[in-house]
Amino acid sequence: MPFDRTDAEGKAVHRKSRKERLTNHYVQNLKPTGERQTISDEVCQGLALRLGVSGTKSWSFMGRDCHGKSRTETIGRYPDITLKAARQKADQLRQVFASPEALADYLRPPAIVEEVTLLELLLEAEDRFRATKAIWQQRGKASDASTARQVITTVFEPVLHRPAVELTAERAAALIQSYKPKSKGRTGKSTANGQASKALSYLRTVFNWASNRTHRFQKIGAGRLPALALADLSAIYDPSIDDPAITGERDRVLSVGELRRILPHLRVPETTSPEWWKADLRPIAQRFILLTLARRDEVEAARRRDVNFEEKTWTKRVKGGHQVTHPLSDDAIALLKALPGFDCRKDDDLLFPNQEFGPLGNWNRSKLKLQEISNIENWHRHDLRRTSATVLALLGVTAQIIDTLLSHKNPLSKEAVSPALQSYAKLAKEMKGLPNPLRDAVETLAEAIRAIEEGKS
Repeated sequence: MPFDRTDAEGKAVHRKSRKERLTNHYVQNLKPTGERQTISDEVCQGLALRLGVSGTKSWSFMGRDCHGKSRTETIGRYPDITLKAARQKADQLRQVFASPEALADYLRPPAIVEEVTLLELLLEAEDRFRATKAIWQQRGKASDASTARQVITTVFEPVLHRPAVELTAERAAALIQSYKPKSKGRTGKSTANGQASKALSYLRTVFNWASNRTHRFQKIGAGRLPALALADLSAIYDPSIDDPAITGERDRVLSVGELRRILPHLRVPETTSPEWWKADLRPIAQRFILLTLARRDEVEAARRRDVNFEEKTWTKRVKGGHQVTHPLSDDAIALLKALPGFDCRKDDDLLFPNQEFGPLGNWNRSKLKLQEISNIENWHRHDLRRTSATVLALLGVTAQIIDTLLSHKNPLSKEAVSPALQSYAKLAKEMKGLPNPLRDAVETLAEAIRAIEEGKS
């Protein structure tokens, strides 16, 4: 039987070893027996829980590396390291041990101990994510900050210049709960749960990337190198869950009468000024959302080169990072061509820029103004997207087509589907005489919107 050499009194202390299917309940209720125990996890190969004589519990990983050498790595103590986190770390170590290059990097002693501040980490993350996520791209020429960084820095301002490793889950939760809006007079709200919720979501992604946590960032090279020992923010309460105002916005579908009063204000701004970029494009951008069922960030990131005006299609990067190409109705194409300064736009120019030629902002101000002039309260730009989906459903369009237009799912965008099959599907849609249900749907939606606006329904 294996044993440690001696205890405090110089006596041999046996260390029992066994294998169990570890669960949270089992680990939490494991009691000391006076002997050191090592319990191997049946679920995660190489992961072991060590129970000390006094009852301390710690995780370790045991396995052979790519050179055949047996290695044991300490992961950390329970409950500081949960069972889930320990399994994730063990999986990561197994991948490191299997690669000679990764193992060499892992064993190489760090030159210095990093003390990366939260702000420095956000700048790193911005460089990492901006290529695939619009929310991390530069908002405009006046500021190099992305929307995600601006939101995080607003909510977590007190700890921006402190080392990121010092931000515990408890401290982050306290900042989230105590955050108040800085412009109560303009918005009329006494809470900022939506803003706090977004800050938490964006920061959670940064921390998971920087600490190589979650399946998405566990693969070698996907997470930050070197990884930082950052808090797990996944257990922090989301303040938007119980906010009745936010819940109401998520469920709202505008009636025909409400749409009829709103639509006249979602127009291309009339301007003869050569400085066309000073026109407010947020109202017409919201009509574009209504016509395309697009998300706000998709419209914000839309550039001239993304639209094929001959084929009447729009290629956009959607939630999840992949690209999709959707048809545009004749009304949507006409809307884009009527935008101020459209003829002088270059391929990389945004379709709906702000005055600094960056993505649109101040959506809340635009929403409040539109609510006032339409005399309809408590509606939100996302309600337009939901309303269009509801209109299509009532007109008999299938749920699969609506979900595809909403970019909720695309049966030909899964990883298991060959790119060739997607090419054949595109070819089939372009062939004369074959139906294109997506294009039929957007044209049907445009016709319904025209009928509502003209008072025919």
